This record gives sequence, structure tokens and C-alpha cells, in this order.
Amino acid sequence: MSDCKILLFIPSPREIPVFVNTIREIKGYDKLFVRYYPELEAYEKASEWFLQETSGKYTHFAICPDDLLFKQEDIDLLKQDIEENQYDVIQGYCKNTIRQRYDWTGRAETVDNADSNLSWVLPPNPPVNGTYDQFQFLSMKFLDKYKEDFGPMIKVKFAGFPLTILSRKVIETIPFRRIHCCIDSFLAFDLAEKGIDQYADLRVRIVHIEASDPAKILVGKRTPTVEFERDG
Repeated sequence: MSDCKILLFIPSPREIPVFVNTIREIKGYDKLFVRYYPELEAYEKASEWFLQETSGKYTHFAICPDDLLFKQEDIDLLKQDIEENQYDVIQGYCKNTIRQRYDWTGRAETVDNADSNLSWVLPPNPPVNGTYDQFQFLSMKFLDKYKEDFGPMIKVKFAGFPLTILSRKVIETIPFRRIHCCIDSFLAFDLAEKGIDQYADLRVRIVHIEASDPAKILVGKRTPTVEFERDG
């Protein structure tokens, strides 16, 4: 078992009160809030800060988007996974909310057909031209059965940043990138190309808030900031 020190990176293009209240309750981890920057610039600034910071000696970089609700036990369990198994990429999972978007026009979601954010295949390339069905998301019911039959750990090709934690090795070797969209998809491509496996812990089920309405985005409306908050 090896100790890890995780920095929570919180990209915040919005102000979602329930998230603000929830993230305040997370203890034991330093936090880096990158507010109101364009998406890629926010990720670049955070990864650069992570790599240059020496006093914290962080071993891992957790992506905590501002539309994702998780509990103390979720992040603590993922930390335990890392310390016991040295995962380079580990995350939770959540129900996929794409079919709840304000602009969704496809097949309606039901309890029986609800999908997760996890997939055993890489996204279409480029992802901006892909369809929902091409992502081949694993259904929530399938994951319940998988956990029952095979245990909580599942190897995936794509996850969509459901409290994704990356090792320092990943941050050092794979820069964040996007073409029109989809930093999560391009990370999946780059991890696969470098032979770095990613896993999800099915005990860590978190909540993704549907917050895609462009009117909620404050980028360009408020002054961007980078704010570090040390635990305690």
C-alpha cells in the first residue's frame, strides 16, 4: 500500500448552489477552483499549477466538475483504491444525463433504458461528429448486474469525468486537449494510445446535474480566477 495525496481540481464555469454547498463539505483534500475560464484553458491552468506546485507534493489530480455531486465517502474510497492498487486512472460512475438536456430530440429516457456514463469502447473520432448511440454507453441495469456478478471494479475505455482521478504520470505525459468539444473523449483516446488502463469503482455512484443550458455559463461574463484552498 502506498500513500497518495490528491488535489481536487474544480473547473467552475457556472455557479450551482447545490454543488457549492456540497464541495464545502469535502474534507481532507486541498482544492483548486478555476472559475469562469474557457474549458480547455481551465484544464491547462490547473494541470500546470499541479505540476509546478512543490510544497503540496501531490501524487494525483482529481477532476471535480461543478455539475457533479459526490460525498466524502466517495472520494475517500477512490483514494483507498489508489493506495491499494496503484491505479493511474480511477473514477466513479453516474447516470448519463445527455437525454435530459434542453436540446435533446432523440429517444426518451426511461427507468428501464437509463444509461451510465461508462463505455467499453472509445468515443467516435472526432467526437463532435459522433452520435449518442456510437458511444455505446453501458446501461445502469447492466452495471448493477455486473457489480453483483464480478465485483465493483470495471475496466472501461471512456467515462466522461465522473470524479476521475489521474496519477501524476498521466498529467506529466498527456496534455489535455479538445477539438470543438470533449476533453474527456480526447483523454480517452490518448490513454488508450499510451496503453494506460482506466477503471471505475461501481461502489462510487455519484450524481450528475443536468446543467447544459448555455444561459447558465458565466465564462465571458465574470472575471476568471484561480483560487487555491488548503484543507483545514
